[in-house]
Amino acid sequence: GDSIDNATGPTSLILSRQALPPMPRTPEQVAAIARGGYVLIDTEGAPDLVLIATGSEVGLAAEAAKLLTAQGRRVRVVSMPCTSVFDAQDAAYRASVLPAGTKRVAIEAGSRESWWRYVGLDGAVVGMDTFGASAPAKKLFEHFGFTAASVAGVAAGHAHRLGGPAPRGRGCGHAGPGGRLRRGVHPLAGARRNVILALPAPRPAA
Repeated sequence: GDSIDNATGPTSLILSRQALPPMPRTPEQVAAIARGGYVLIDTEGAPDLVLIATGSEVGLAAEAAKLLTAQGRRVRVVSMPCTSVFDAQDAAYRASVLPAGTKRVAIEAGSRESWWRYVGLDGAVVGMDTFGASAPAKKLFEHFGFTAASVAGVAAGHAHRLGGPAPRGRGCGHAGPGGRLRRGVHPLAGARRNVILALPAPRPAA
């Protein structure tokens, strides 16, 4: 319906061939899809960590949130199906989805560049900026760190390094065999300010 009614720009329907888990949604969440971004999974009280994902990475964010919750963290998962529509919402709505001062990690099996505006200078993006790797999807996801354990490790380590509460019970974890953490400078930062970048592991030499 929204695609048919759209008279202000192009519309596309993008489908996946992956076997993705269904995401249960309330009627209110289904209605919020039209706002470009919405809270899919929430926690009791204010979240101390927000995972942002879109498309096939939403299920991955949900699985990572389970692992982080088991560590004692309060995690929110935000589904962001259309960033341009989300940007057009009023400031109050955007702030209700992405609270100011909350640590954020975006997950995208693609370029990181567009996500920095949503995670902020102190945010992290689990993504990739290379092209051409060829292997079965499961192997590639493991290689580049797109697993629940790897994303949870990046998010937990990122929050801990930025002064967030250490997880209760289990340790912070790590990026896992498919990824590594590197401290770098945000590409849009005017000053030299250290942030955490989630980078894919280097490819082995031929």
